Amino acid sequence: MRLSNLMMALLLLSSLACLKPSYTVEEMPADRLEFGEGESGEHTKVYALLPSGQLYQRNVEKDSFIQLKTLPREEVKEVFRKRDSIRLLSYDYFFPTDNYQFLTQMDAMTEHTLSWGASYNQAPEEIASFYRLLISHVTGKEEKKEQGQTKKSESKGFGW
Repeated sequence: MRLSNLMMALLLLSSLACLKPSYTVEEMPADRLEFGEGESGEHTKVYALLPSGQLYQRNVEKDSFIQLKTLPREEVKEVFRKRDSIRLLSYDYFFPTDNYQFLTQMDAMTEHTLSWGASYNQAPEEIASFYRLLISHVTGKEEKKEQGQTKKSESKGFGW
């Protein structure tokens, strides 16, 4: 009888070890990607993607986040692999205009923001493609291939 209880306890502990962390709005980790749109220097749409897969939208008026959904583990891994392959921190691209898009990489030590005009001062293709990938997770629509652009599955990093 004791052996079966011990085995059940070990089974329970091993299953808990495989769970990915889940965060509340109050305890959101520093490691995340924030992205969205703005007008005249003020963010109007802000989304946050955590490494756990939780996707949040910020209520700009109340300065609080609400959880939209949790992305599948493989999709989240792909997003963060792509972030690392294009080396967001190596870019110094900050051109906010009246209508702009932005992307912020955050961790405990760094907050690095890239910003570009919605209609001009376009971001380099690697950044624009990564932004479209993030937005596709919000909208639920796959990134479409346009002339001169790559599909999500065909995107490449710098290869340094």
